[in-house]
Amino acid sequence: MPPDQGKRQGAIAALAYVELGGREAALQFLNTFDRVINARPLDLASASEEGFATVVALLAARS
Repeated sequence: MPPDQGKRQGAIAALAYVELGGREAALQFLNTFDRVINARPLDLASASEEGFATVVALLAARS
């Protein structure tokens, strides 16, 4: 995994943990296919800066 992709993956995992109140909720959110973004949030956030921003917005909408 390229370093930039790994940094985004770690950052979105940490953000999901904080925003959703814990490990289980974060894992479920990140690993479950989401119809709004047509992807698993973890995959989309890791793939690009644009994908990361999309998942951050999705998290904000759910909080």
